[in-house]
Amino acid sequence: SSDLRQVTIGGAIAADVHGKNHHTQGSFGNHVRSFDLLTADGSVRTLERPTGGSWDALGSNPSGDGRLFWATIGGMGLTGVIVGAVVELQRVETAYFTVDTDRCSDIDDLMARMSTGDDDYNYSVAWFDAVTKGRHMGRAVLTRGDKAKLAQLDPKRRRDPLKFVAPSFGTIPEVFPNRMVNVATAKAFSEFWFRKAPKHQVGALQNITAFFHPLDIVAEWNRVYGPNGFLQYQFVVPFSAHETFKRCFEMIVTSGHLSCLNVLKRFGPGNLSPLSFPMPGWTLTVDLPIEAGLDKLCDALDEEVVSVGGRVYLAKDSRLTAGRFRQMYPRLDDFLAVRRQADPEHLFSSDLARRLEL
Repeated sequence: SSDLRQVTIGGAIAADVHGKNHHTQGSFGNHVRSFDLLTADGSVRTLERPTGGSWDALGSNPSGDGRLFWATIGGMGLTGVIVGAVVELQRVETAYFTVDTDRCSDIDDLMARMSTGDDDYNYSVAWFDAVTKGRHMGRAVLTRGDKAKLAQLDPKRRRDPLKFVAPSFGTIPEVFPNRMVNVATAKAFSEFWFRKAPKHQVGALQNITAFFHPLDIVAEWNRVYGPNGFLQYQFVVPFSAHETFKRCFEMIVTSGHLSCLNVLKRFGPGNLSPLSFPMPGWTLTVDLPIEAGLDKLCDALDEEVVSVGGRVYLAKDSRLTAGRFRQMYPRLDDFLAVRRQADPEHLFSSDLARRLEL
């Protein structure tokens, strides 16, 4: 569901995480059959996924099981503590993926290829260059694939087809007084990442780590950002807001704030969770080192995103205002009604909850 595997089942439910296959499979909450929730009164309630296809079909009682189930999905831990869960899995023949890779010349080329070809793959994600300006602005590496079947493996891999490979090239040392990300290193990294990918490759085999969790190959990679760290900004806008999406992209590239780890995906339909992030549309993620002026860039991006009915992902947020948050999540009142019933004294809270007045 991300480029890292350090995630718990409870956290995946609370953030309703999404992955490279949202356009075909939806988010994590779509695959949760039931969970055990420790609520504020000290009881543990087993909540099963309701059959109702709309919020109204779940009944009018805010404390009902159906509404509490979907308010907990994506609810950022504010309805209680998830102590157990039953999750649907997919049976696989191997621990590998067949992967098609294409280099895209600019942002228009990338979006066109994703719009016309993503539905042919279960998994799709693009890394894009957020440093290069001019006619190659938004050049990208588009990676799409499916789970490999046993017959697609070579004889060596076929001997142990479910082997989980988790290589590590060591740990970034904590010796850098300043961040390693600067104009020179960002340009060099972006050039390397773009050029190392094949222009066009079909059917390459990749293991789980290479395909899903490339950042885990280098432990504590976040140290390259220095002691001030970084902010990960992720937003989604509807497909109809094509031009706004491109404008946000250009704002990031021309801002002077440098991002090397950049991801672009397409989302499919959302679910019944009032605070779930995905909606049908384009989503973009950038990792931006903390430095002066970053707040102004993010505020400007927020304004563009909210103007077309988009939103920012709460699991990666540390700076939204309560007012802007309410604009982005129009079903907030549905969530708050359930939260008031489940935890009237706000025993379960967080810095995010206090900042956003949840």
